[in-house]
Amino acid sequence: MVYKPYYCLIVTPSKTLASVIGTHLESLGWKLVIARDSSEATLKLQNQPFDFLVVVGLEHEKACLVLKNAVQLFQQMKVWFFMDRQHKLEEALIQSGNVMVMILPEPEKNLKSNIEALFLKRIPQKEFSSSKLIYIVDDNQLNREVLQGMLKAMSCDSQSFSTGKEVLDALEVKVPDLILLDFIMPDINGDIVLAKIRESQSKEDLPVIVISAQEDRTKIVQLIQSGVNDYIVKPVDFEKLRDKFKKMNLLS
Repeated sequence: MVYKPYYCLIVTPSKTLASVIGTHLESLGWKLVIARDSSEATLKLQNQPFDFLVVVGLEHEKACLVLKNAVQLFQQMKVWFFMDRQHKLEEALIQSGNVMVMILPEPEKNLKSNIEALFLKRIPQKEFSSSKLIYIVDDNQLNREVLQGMLKAMSCDSQSFSTGKEVLDALEVKVPDLILLDFIMPDINGDIVLAKIRESQSKEDLPVIVISAQEDRTKIVQLIQSGVNDYIVKPVDFEKLRDKFKKMNLLS
């Protein structure tokens, strides 16, 4: 069993605050990404899933923009918002997500000890999970990279393949814990890849989740009947994917 690291985005224009908060969270084994302003934060939120968001030292309107984007993208994300005593945050925004408001520690010379004291009782217990190997099959490089980022955030190892032939060849060498399979590919369509997989691996032995832009319920039923364990529609939602992994006991 290994620790599942938490992924945290720290948004602050202050290098001092970023360093103090970052050093403390890194000492706990967290993985950190730093953004200096609201625009950079919004871009990073769109490109990678995070478990936590720390916002400190931003102007009111920019801070609210970051928080709104965060709770819309990741409803389960925990948000720590540091503010001074004059900074007002909308009550509706606090209620819309798991947002915890804390007064910014003063004076700066005691910043390190004050920050650590604020975080001390709010650090959640680390989750444990086995390191699982997931194969990603998609002819679109961007889709593969996005899925790899999501799997990394769930402490899963991954290998990606751009064609059906590549993944079928890889299965002769090593069988993963699960396959994320795009159904429409240029060389061998997903239904043929799936049929080849099921010749030697049952649904119980090797789960397959199909990822496709199609939302046709009839097609989904056909896929389940043909040997697919589950189905997820593009663009892939991180929380939905993690829920499916938990239901398959891939995550604890």
